[in-house]
Amino acid sequence: MYRYNKLCVGCCRHLVHVQIQQAVCGMVTRSMNKTRELKVWRMRYLYSLYWLLVLLFVAWPVGYVCASLFVLISPLHAVVSELGSLVNMLKEGMGLPYRVALNAVNGTRVTALQSVD
Repeated sequence: MYRYNKLCVGCCRHLVHVQIQQAVCGMVTRSMNKTRELKVWRMRYLYSLYWLLVLLFVAWPVGYVCASLFVLISPLHAVVSELGSLVNMLKEGMGLPYRVALNAVNGTRVTALQSVD
């Protein structure tokens, strides 16, 4: 009976030791995941900042120019059918600020410009 109790105590110590190891490993894994998430968050923050600057200095001026040209040229498209490709290009240019703003909100990478489709 004495040996059984001693064995039982030894098993309990081993189980506690294993549980402590698992807890420490879990904390390290969670810490590594938090570090990874922090890096991803920082990169998204930088991407959002980049897209905001692109929105302010590139997309809005291009959108305004395309919108004003679209207003001037789209009535002529009814008369001259060859202006269709130009009108479609101007429509895409008017949607540029929206796509850039979506990228700024989502923090997407610089290489990916989301389509509106």
